[in-house]
Amino acid sequence: MTTRISEVIIEGKPYLIMPRALVEKNAPHLLEEPAGPRIPQNDNIPLEVLDAHLTQDISMMQAWREYLGYTQMDMAERLGISQPTYAKYEKAKNSRRETLEKVAQALDLFSVEQLLED
Repeated sequence: MTTRISEVIIEGKPYLIMPRALVEKNAPHLLEEPAGPRIPQNDNIPLEVLDAHLTQDISMMQAWREYLGYTQMDMAERLGISQPTYAKYEKAKNSRRETLEKVAQALDLFSVEQLLED
């Protein structure tokens, strides 16, 4: 039995098409979901974060936390505070700049502006 692997060009880039069983046998790690939280790649705000903020009426802080895969407890530990205190941060309408800077750093964001509501 021969295994058929095909090469296709999509938007100028070569891709291989092969049976899933071949990948499962030889490179199963390619089929695994990435573990752990997402990592911000630049100073942009992902559409998913903005969408959650606007459609779910949640703070940017909460939208980022959920997007990156952290729990409130994770954030509290990263900030050295209690979970109830962190929950208050997320619900606050007017956070102090110093608090926003600490949270932005704990989320590994590029800029505190990524947390601003306006």
